Amino acid sequence: ARLWSSHSGECRWVLRGHKGCVYSVIFSHDGTMVVTSSEDCTTRIWCARTGGCLQKLLDTGNIVNSAVFSMDSHLVLTACSDGLAKLWSVEACRPIQVFEGHDQAVSSAVFSPNGTHVLTASQDATAKL
Repeated sequence: ARLWSSHSGECRWVLRGHKGCVYSVIFSHDGTMVVTSSEDCTTRIWCARTGGCLQKLLDTGNIVNSAVFSMDSHLVLTACSDGLAKLWSVEACRPIQVFEGHDQAVSSAVFSPNGTHVLTASQDATAKL
């Protein structure tokens, strides 16, 4: 993944560390961090100011299709190839909640605007709230 200046078009940082395709990238709501998801079964959290890797969340054996921050950036929600969505503690680097119910890979997962619900979309042709 790369961090670009929207004004100059200049590449500010190359976020290196994933060993496979990067499927998603998004800023934290305060703009201080970036989260990426990859086919290498990891989610990485980066410093938006320096481009340095702050945390690596390992989802053993499951491709991570997307990842997003909670409003306070203390949690990351991932969508995985095993049909699960997982809520991770950024500080502890471990999942604290698992959302089950899809028959195929979860392609994306997002928080509701107030953060009280999770919405998932899957390759099984369903979305679940």
